[in-house]
Amino acid sequence: MAVPDNLKKGTLLRFRGEVFYVYDYYEAKAAQRKVVLHVKLKNVRTHQTIEVASDMLGKIETVEHSNRIMQYLYASGKELVFMDQRTFDQVSMDADQLKNELPFLAPERDYRIFFLGQQPVMLDLPPVVALKVADTAPPQRGVGQSNVLKDAKLESGLTVKVPLFIKTGDVVRVDVATREYVGKE
Repeated sequence: MAVPDNLKKGTLLRFRGEVFYVYDYYEAKAAQRKVVLHVKLKNVRTHQTIEVASDMLGKIETVEHSNRIMQYLYASGKELVFMDQRTFDQVSMDADQLKNELPFLAPERDYRIFFLGQQPVMLDLPPVVALKVADTAPPQRGVGQSNVLKDAKLESGLTVKVPLFIKTGDVVRVDVATREYVGKE
């Protein structure tokens, strides 16, 4: 089944009066039935995720939006401040709005931000982010088991389980969906 252009990942669309971000889709086929496209949507206002079959969406109305790559600068109270490196414009986003993304944000890193008009509505993280280890136990080598893990606190404040050979200052890759270590940079 061909995926309609207006259901591609990264599209903003209006559904039930709200604006949603298409972040995933897959095809499912039940026995003796046609293939149905299932779409995973994230509400840009509430950040609630839902999954619907594409035939339930009805006529799809895409929402005009823009996105810009912006650098995360700092947190100021309940606001997170980002800057466009080309124009030096700064925008603030509510920390509560980004509570799921906050553990993966590191200062002076670039992130894609979606805008409706001039209003920033959503931050899009890559599937895997690289973060520096801020604190962990000293590395251990030669331990008998290869699947032994230890806690590591990352520069963003997130704590993940990492292999014993990881040391403070290393850069590790973390899966955003599972919040698990996936490799070393």
